[in-house]
Amino acid sequence: MRQMLFRRALDAAAKRGIAVQSPQTLRALMPGESAASRNGTVRQAVREGLLERLCRGAFLYRYAQTKWILEETALRLRPGHICYLSLERALSEDWGLIEQMALGGITVMTTGRSQTFETPYGRIEFTHTTRPAVHALEGAVRRGDCPLLVASPAHALRDLRRVGRNLDLVQWDALDDAMAAWAEARKAEALPCPA
Repeated sequence: MRQMLFRRALDAAAKRGIAVQSPQTLRALMPGESAASRNGTVRQAVREGLLERLCRGAFLYRYAQTKWILEETALRLRPGHICYLSLERALSEDWGLIEQMALGGITVMTTGRSQTFETPYGRIEFTHTTRPAVHALEGAVRRGDCPLLVASPAHALRDLRRVGRNLDLVQWDALDDAMAAWAEARKAEALPCPA
């Protein structure tokens, strides 16, 4: 009976677009349960294939539909911290300034601590930033339905320099096109002015 109620709670969360759960969010799905009972329910869900352990602190609900597993996992691993896609991931996949780069994961700037997580779906590399929150997010845009913001090309390049990463693969001649794409993304996410 407990497992059936847990499955319903996971289904309801999935309908709200939450495919990846943390221990804290799983705890919220089982109010009133003791820690031992919750842990037993989660272990059984993993054994039965209902949940997949992605890494320490993150579980994927197997029946949820999402293409943003790594991005959702990043949010669950750094709750309460600013996180945005930047560095090689943003420059390669979003802005086309680095070609032919097989990242095998995502690179995330965060106000939390630096750490790398290996998951069955790829690597999540967190890099700490000491910049104030308002500056950390300047120029970041929402790209489609991705749950994480994406740094602008200029911001991602600044982050790359700031953390001492290699700039040799950057295609500087494509920077104008990338900035134009970023400007279009900013325009698309701007709310219309009320009449």
